[in-house]
Amino acid sequence: MTGGAHLPFLQIVFVIVASEQYPPLTERLYGEEWYAAVRWDRIETLRRQKRLRKRPVATSRLLAGRCRRSVFETSRPSSKSPVTADSPSDFDYQLQTLARADIEPDDRLQESDEIRLSAAKRTVDQNYYELDEYIDGELRTNPIFLCHTDRVEEEGFEALRLLHNYLASLYSLNETIRVLCNRYSSPAVELTGGDFTPVSGGNDESYYGRKLGFLRGLRTDFQHGGFSCLTFEKAGELGDFEGYHVVFDRKAFITESGLREPNRFLRWTNEAEQRHPISYIGTFHQRTLQDFYDDVERWFASA
Repeated sequence: MTGGAHLPFLQIVFVIVASEQYPPLTERLYGEEWYAAVRWDRIETLRRQKRLRKRPVATSRLLAGRCRRSVFETSRPSSKSPVTADSPSDFDYQLQTLARADIEPDDRLQESDEIRLSAAKRTVDQNYYELDEYIDGELRTNPIFLCHTDRVEEEGFEALRLLHNYLASLYSLNETIRVLCNRYSSPAVELTGGDFTPVSGGNDESYYGRKLGFLRGLRTDFQHGGFSCLTFEKAGELGDFEGYHVVFDRKAFITESGLREPNRFLRWTNEAEQRHPISYIGTFHQRTLQDFYDDVERWFASA
């Protein structure tokens, strides 16, 4: 293994690793064919521009239907729905699982609060979309991003910025849900921020909470550890371009992040899941988060 250039303002190191040291992902290719799974239709444009990318934020695609329509704009859902196939529970809704009680909404959401909830979710969706657009491989299976050889540092920072934006907006969405849940349900049971994941004292019966724990740890490290747990590994190069993966450094997270009991954030995921946080986000957002949000909407609409 040979070390690369340090990024002093982020304390991030770019490193080159042998392919056999990299945990396998579906459809991953190495050596002469490492670039086969990348969106190489963009390469000629990038080469002509002599820069990495020039991509506008495609809000039109988002507004055209990339986000799901609010359940409040459609027919009223059934009052009973399974929490999730992955998480057997004694409760009908995931918010009830988090609260450990059969809480029910006292009234339907007011229009202003519907907008508030929808806007919080759409912000997460937009940040996910921007991260997905930036990654040149498949987000869930080959989260590689390309950069011109003279822009490695800048493009590495951009990948971290987009990752940070997603995690920050995810935290805000959970806070919005928590506040609205408390506002529209009995004051006898009040959700706290810690109730959303077992890493902070929440119910470990919540599948959403268990999967959220690792991302909560990343966000906390970003806030207090200065991205100490992430490195970039070079996957290959072609002409003037290089490809990198963002990888999780478990040892650094435990020893250098400065977090209180950092192992608690890793308890509900394995090392293979942790290794590629962008791939983890891809699965989390498209499956776990969407199922949770749909269930939250059903809960509010059950009043």
